[in-house]
Amino acid sequence: MAAYIGPVDRDTEVLVIGAGIVGALIARQLAESGLDVSVVDAQAVASGATRRSPGLATPSLQRAHRRQTARGVEMLAGLARQHHLNPRPVSALHVASRPDATDALRSLAAELQADGLDATWEIDPAIVPGAFGGGLRIANSIMVDPVLLATRLLQRRNILVKQKVEIQKLERAHGRVLALAQGYSVRAGAVVLATGAYTGLLSPYLADAMRVARGALWRSHPQPATLACQSVPVVVDGGRIVATQTDDMRVCVGAWRWDDRTDGDPARDAHTYLDAHMPDLLTETEMWLSATCIASRDGGPLIGVLSGDNHPSGGSVFYALAPGACGLAWAPVIAEQVVTLALRSRQA
Repeated sequence: MAAYIGPVDRDTEVLVIGAGIVGALIARQLAESGLDVSVVDAQAVASGATRRSPGLATPSLQRAHRRQTARGVEMLAGLARQHHLNPRPVSALHVASRPDATDALRSLAAELQADGLDATWEIDPAIVPGAFGGGLRIANSIMVDPVLLATRLLQRRNILVKQKVEIQKLERAHGRVLALAQGYSVRAGAVVLATGAYTGLLSPYLADAMRVARGALWRSHPQPATLACQSVPVVVDGGRIVATQTDDMRVCVGAWRWDDRTDGDPARDAHTYLDAHMPDLLTETEMWLSATCIASRDGGPLIGVLSGDNHPSGGSVFYALAPGACGLAWAPVIAEQVVTLALRSRQA
């Protein structure tokens, strides 16, 4: 296939593909380093997975990831305050649907405390939803509006945002990367893929490395007060279901089914949770949204640079993908890491 020889609409030092919270964090850090940054999104700023986030940033329970994600929560809280938002400190309650998994959660409390987390086993029925019996409560968590934060992060003079631009192909030529969309093209010294589950459309390598979950998010109309049934965010089975109440008093319930659980409907899972724990709210439905979520095979983030072995003309393509229910906690950590990679590449 012949290389693209048409006009270029935009020439920039770094192109970030994806204007969700991860892409916005990366773009902001690169811009603060003095680089000219362009951001494109197939839809609108924060309109994909970020808009479907329940807004909970909480550390991962996995030993290999908990310290990084705990740090990510602290970083996200600081960024939110810096951009005139008010992150709300909360205690996330982890519960399990099986007795053996509940026992495993209970046994984690001491280990999490040793790692510096404020973790306790909770049995108060006013806090723990009925039928679960108990849950692991982690105080090192926040609620934040990721859509508003992403929007404010991108408001900087040396960040150009172009919405409704779906990049369909990347080409390397003369030490640069050409990003091609229908009727629009960008030439950049480096490209960062921050497109979540859609990254596989641009990189078969990353498509093979990702696990993709189908999801659904239910959201209520604003409620008159904090609901006793939702006084703390609830995380079921490590993120299969996440239930929160946002600062604008909406209750959100998200449900996800990973690619090794293709049976069933995540919307039905969310509905079942609502029917069991807050049935009166089903009459307060504001919207249902479909969703997707990704994770690596080991449950961690995907960060790195695509191999350039087959592209001797150069041009770097980086990727930064946050995983699963802890995506918000991972976002500032992986943004920091991919920005470090990108800046080192420029200096090499």
